[in-house]
Amino acid sequence: SYEAGNNFVDSSALPSGSYPLVLRIREAGGAVREERRFFVKNAQMPPLGQPIYYAYAGVLANTRRNRPISLSKAIYYQIGAARRLTEDFAIDAAILGTNKKAMAQVGGWLITPVARIRAAGLISTNGDKAALLQLGSAGTGRLNFNFDLRRVWSKRGSPLLPLPSYIENFESAPLTGAQVGNGSYTQASGSL
Repeated sequence: SYEAGNNFVDSSALPSGSYPLVLRIREAGGAVREERRFFVKNAQMPPLGQPIYYAYAGVLANTRRNRPISLSKAIYYQIGAARRLTEDFAIDAAILGTNKKAMAQVGGWLITPVARIRAAGLISTNGDKAALLQLGSAGTGRLNFNFDLRRVWSKRGSPLLPLPSYIENFESAPLTGAQVGNGSYTQASGSL
């Protein structure tokens, strides 16, 4: 409930997702009218007219026997920005990589009342390329879905990000090249 006039609505308590909101407005004469607005709260998609900028840095890590975290000497960084162009469309760009390889990524978001769609492309300094398509339900009904399709074209047969010299897992069998992302590959996953 807000006082009469123009008000800023704090949406921090609203859950993440995209869904319709119903605004009940009481006119000065006592009449009540309702307006439906489509609302999107997504950490990767900024509010309309307010771009977001971000930066991350650290080192890559893995696990080793008797050491829950084992830091490598590979530096990882990511710097990017996103801008919402309309209520339902946004673009983003980022530079990311390690001390051995840099990558540029450009993508876009389309938000509809039924689903969120993300498409992105990536190219690295050594000629690797990648494409991404993600679909996710808006979370407004009982049936929700997520789908992720990725394709990587590796110029030299190496992974997009360099791996430490050791790779251990909880299985007794060693990891295969496909499991660690070596070479060119297509990956699809989804949930319903």
